[in-house]
Amino acid sequence: MKWIKSCSRRLSDKDIEIWKKGDKLLKNWIGIDITCKFEREGEWINIYYEKEEGDKVYDVIKEFLKDDGNFDKLCEDFFEVIDKINKLKAEMMPALNIFDEIDNYPEIASDYVKRRLMRVRTSTHEESYK
Repeated sequence: MKWIKSCSRRLSDKDIEIWKKGDKLLKNWIGIDITCKFEREGEWINIYYEKEEGDKVYDVIKEFLKDDGNFDKLCEDFFEVIDKINKLKAEMMPALNIFDEIDNYPEIASDYVKRRLMRVRTSTHEESYK
Protein backbone atom coordinates (compact mmCIF):
# COMPACT_ATOMS: atom_id res chain seq x y z
CA MET A 1 0.00 0.00 0.00
CA LYS A 2 1.44 3.37 -1.00
CA TRP A 3 0.39 6.42 1.05
CA ILE A 4 0.52 9.89 -0.53
CA LYS A 5 0.79 13.05 1.57
CA SER A 6 -2.22 15.23 0.87
CA CYS A 7 -1.61 18.20 3.15
CA SER A 8 -0.50 19.38 6.59
CA ARG A 9 -2.81 21.20 8.98
CA ARG A 10 -3.02 22.21 12.59
CA LEU A 11 -5.83 20.00 13.81
CA SER A 12 -7.12 19.07 17.23
CA ASP A 13 -8.14 15.50 18.01
CA LYS A 14 -11.75 16.67 17.64
CA ASP A 15 -10.96 18.13 14.20
CA ILE A 16 -9.47 14.79 13.12
CA GLU A 17 -12.58 12.97 14.34
CA ILE A 18 -14.76 15.36 12.34
CA TRP A 19 -12.54 14.95 9.25
CA LYS A 20 -12.88 11.16 9.44
CA LYS A 21 -16.67 11.40 9.74
CA GLY A 22 -16.73 13.76 6.77
CA ASP A 23 -14.66 11.36 4.70
CA LYS A 24 -17.27 8.66 5.38
CA LEU A 25 -20.09 11.05 4.37
CA LEU A 26 -18.48 11.37 0.95
CA LYS A 27 -20.13 8.04 0.21
CA ASN A 28 -23.55 9.78 0.30
CA TRP A 29 -22.46 11.93 -2.62
CA ILE A 30 -20.30 9.76 -4.84
CA GLY A 31 -20.95 6.22 -3.66
CA ILE A 32 -17.51 5.68 -2.15
CA ASP A 33 -15.58 7.11 0.76
CA ILE A 34 -11.90 7.67 1.39
CA THR A 35 -9.72 6.68 4.31
CA CYS A 36 -7.05 9.10 5.41
CA LYS A 37 -4.14 8.47 7.73
CA PHE A 38 -3.21 11.20 10.21
CA GLU A 39 0.30 11.56 11.61
CA ARG A 40 1.33 14.18 14.15
CA GLU A 41 4.55 16.09 13.53
CA GLY A 42 4.92 18.63 16.32
CA GLU A 43 1.97 21.02 16.10
CA TRP A 44 1.14 19.81 12.60
CA ILE A 45 -0.91 16.87 11.40
CA ASN A 46 0.14 15.35 8.09
CA ILE A 47 -2.77 13.83 6.19
CA TYR A 48 -2.19 10.92 3.82
CA TYR A 49 -4.44 8.90 1.51
CA GLU A 50 -3.84 5.53 -0.04
CA LYS A 51 -2.77 6.00 -3.67
CA GLU A 52 -5.10 3.48 -5.35
CA GLU A 53 -8.08 4.62 -3.29
CA GLY A 54 -7.25 8.27 -4.01
CA ASP A 55 -7.05 7.56 -7.74
CA LYS A 56 -10.46 5.86 -7.61
CA VAL A 57 -11.98 8.82 -5.72
CA TYR A 58 -10.51 11.18 -8.32
CA ASP A 59 -12.15 9.24 -11.15
CA VAL A 60 -15.51 9.03 -9.37
CA ILE A 61 -15.52 12.75 -8.55
CA LYS A 62 -14.59 13.56 -12.15
CA GLU A 63 -17.64 11.54 -13.28
CA PHE A 64 -19.84 13.15 -10.58
CA LEU A 65 -18.92 16.61 -11.85
CA LYS A 66 -20.01 15.85 -15.42
CA ASP A 67 -23.56 16.58 -14.25
CA ASP A 68 -23.73 20.26 -13.20
CA GLY A 69 -26.84 19.44 -11.18
CA ASN A 70 -24.76 17.27 -8.85
CA PHE A 71 -22.50 20.18 -8.03
CA ASP A 72 -25.45 22.56 -7.68
CA LYS A 73 -27.02 20.22 -5.10
CA LEU A 74 -23.72 19.89 -3.26
CA CYS A 75 -23.41 23.69 -3.06
CA GLU A 76 -27.02 24.09 -1.90
CA ASP A 77 -26.42 21.57 0.88
CA PHE A 78 -23.15 23.30 1.78
CA PHE A 79 -24.92 26.65 2.23
CA GLU A 80 -27.70 25.00 4.26
CA VAL A 81 -25.06 23.65 6.64
CA ILE A 82 -23.45 27.10 6.92
CA ASP A 83 -26.88 28.54 7.76
CA LYS A 84 -27.34 25.92 10.50
CA ILE A 85 -23.88 26.70 11.89
CA ASN A 86 -24.66 30.43 11.97
CA LYS A 87 -27.93 29.78 13.80
CA LEU A 88 -26.08 27.67 16.37
CA LYS A 89 -23.45 30.38 16.80
CA ALA A 90 -26.25 32.88 17.49
CA GLU A 91 -27.56 30.55 20.20
CA MET A 92 -24.10 30.64 21.81
CA MET A 93 -24.01 34.44 22.03
CA PRO A 94 -25.96 34.86 25.29
CA ALA A 95 -23.46 32.63 27.11
CA LEU A 96 -20.49 34.34 25.46
CA ASN A 97 -21.86 37.78 26.43
CA ILE A 98 -22.30 36.71 30.05
CA PHE A 99 -18.83 35.13 30.08
CA ASP A 100 -17.44 38.45 28.83
CA GLU A 101 -19.23 40.35 31.60
CA ILE A 102 -17.69 38.02 34.18
CA ASP A 103 -14.26 38.66 32.63
CA ASN A 104 -14.75 42.42 32.77
CA TYR A 105 -16.46 42.51 36.18
CA PRO A 106 -15.34 39.43 38.14
CA GLU A 107 -16.95 40.82 41.30
CA ILE A 108 -20.40 39.99 39.91
CA ALA A 109 -19.72 36.25 39.99
CA SER A 110 -19.44 33.82 42.89
CA ASP A 111 -16.36 31.64 43.30
CA TYR A 112 -18.42 28.69 42.06
CA VAL A 113 -19.37 30.57 38.87
CA LYS A 114 -15.75 31.59 38.24
CA ARG A 115 -14.54 27.99 38.69
CA ARG A 116 -17.29 26.68 36.44
CA LEU A 117 -16.48 29.28 33.77
CA MET A 118 -12.83 28.23 33.92
CA ARG A 119 -13.84 24.58 33.37
CA VAL A 120 -16.10 25.59 30.47
CA ARG A 121 -13.31 27.61 28.88
CA THR A 122 -10.71 24.92 29.41
CA SER A 123 -12.82 22.31 27.67
CA THR A 124 -14.33 24.44 24.89
CA HIS A 125 -12.23 27.56 24.39
CA GLU A 126 -11.07 26.77 20.88
CA GLU A 127 -14.55 25.70 19.74
CA SER A 128 -16.56 28.58 21.13
CA TYR A 129 -14.53 31.30 19.47
CA LYS A 130 -14.27 29.85 15.94
